[in-house]
Order: sequence, then C-alpha cells, then structure tokens
Amino acid sequence: MLLLSREVQAWKQAKKIVLRSGHGFLQNCYETSHKFILISSAVGLIVSNTAWAATGLSPVTTNLTLWLEADQGLASNGSTWADQSGLGNNATALPAGNPTVVPGVYNGLPAVKFNGQAMRFAAPVITTQQFTIVVLAIDKTNKHSSNTGFREIFSNWDGTNSDTSVFLGTTFINPTKVRFTDAIGGQDQGQTGVGMIGRPQNGFILTGVSGAKDAKVYLNGKLLYDLGSAIPPRDLSTSFYLAEQGSFAGEYWNGDIEEILVYSVALTPRQIKQNVAYLKAKYALP
Repeated sequence: MLLLSREVQAWKQAKKIVLRSGHGFLQNCYETSHKFILISSAVGLIVSNTAWAATGLSPVTTNLTLWLEADQGLASNGSTWADQSGLGNNATALPAGNPTVVPGVYNGLPAVKFNGQAMRFAAPVITTQQFTIVVLAIDKTNKHSSNTGFREIFSNWDGTNSDTSVFLGTTFINPTKVRFTDAIGGQDQGQTGVGMIGRPQNGFILTGVSGAKDAKVYLNGKLLYDLGSAIPPRDLSTSFYLAEQGSFAGEYWNGDIEEILVYSVALTPRQIKQNVAYLKAKYALP
C-alpha cells in the first residue's frame, strides 16, 4: 500500500497506534501534525482528515439505553442533550441554569461543563438490576472548590430511595475516590470512597458495573474495585439526573462530561475494553 508522497516525511515521524476494532481486525493509525491517516488492513483504505477520523472503532451498542456525546445532539446553549441510543432518553437542563458547552477540549471535540448546573431525564434510563454506566469526564475540583465532598455524575437519588438509589461519582481530593451506589464507597462502606483517580483534572474513563453476582468499578479499562457480591436491589422508579445527586439539589459535578453510555446489562471485561478503546481513539487520549 502506497502513501501519498507529501505525507511520507510526516508519516515517518508519526506516533504509531495499534488499535483493535470492535470487528476484531487490527488497524494501524498514524497521527501527524497535519493529517490523521488511517490505514485499515481489512479494507485497504486510507483516510485523511484534519480532525479525528473514523477509526472503525465503535462502542458496544447492544443493550444500550443511553448515549450522550458532546459532539452530537447537544444544544449550543446547553439546554438540551439528545440521546443517541435511539431510545429518546434526552436530557434537559434544570431551571437553575444551563451547563456550558466548551469547544475543543479533547481532539478538537467539545465537552459539557457543569458547576452547579444539572440535567434531568424524562424517562427512566435504567430499568434492570444489572446495568453498566460508562463516562468520560474531567473532575476540576481542587482545594479552593466550595465542595470537595460528594460529586455525582449520574444519579436517581430521591427522598423515597435515599438508601437504594443508583449513582456514580467521585469524592474527596488528594486522592480523589469513587462512589458507585451506597454499596461501593457510599453509606454501606462509611462514605469512604474506593480506589484512587490520579490527576482527575486530566480526564478519565469511569465504568460502574452492576452484575447478578458481583459489582465492579473500572478506571480507564483497568479494574479499580471489586465488591465481591451483587449490589443490593436498587429502587429504579425515580428520575435520573446528570451532574447532581438526583432530585437533591446538591452534590454537583464540578467539571466536564464528554460522553456517557448506559447499558441494561453488566458488560463483560472484553466489552469494557472495547468502549475504552473507542473513547481513547475518538478523543486522542493516551
């Protein structure tokens, strides 16, 4: 396969990234300062683009119930965020104010900045006790922040299910830890959080998995915490919210959200790796 002659010198200096697509074939991606060249060994195709080009990688879409992408379906004023899963689980900003759309955060793609704002989903996003939440986010909390405690990304907490709600977020700083329902890092464990997120201000991929016999948290595709048993049954009858602790106007997310995917099943380790590979390729993450 021949490369265009004007790309040869840049190609020689490029950083080679070897990715495995969701279809199981290897692709060699060469990113230069001028072009993104994708060489697909399966179809023999070269694609050049000034921004992120399609790598052939895609997230797991089976049993997907929510898919929010900051570069798709997001109102320019942050008032609404359209679900890309096809189920219509759209998010709408609460009356207190809209989050801010920030351009060019990773790889030229936008993000949604939250700092006291939140969004609500009209329909239940999770309806089964087995589920998975995946999010690419940045936690900007530091010692000068007004809240260095609980900070939720996704939650259905309500006064009626305060002990049986679903939520995924962080807590504390230096180190920043994770809470995934009260069973993992929450009330059942003394509100201590679990694991550690190094340099959360640089962004991270957080995955919470609730299975029939176990529950786990992954950070950037690597196992961060294993509960060793299933999460006790959750009350899923209440509304889900983005960037605050459910209907409680507090525990706000302080930072950006680039993408979130929610599933009605517990993803396998292989599927988790597929999602991480997709997000890393799309957003040019290390």
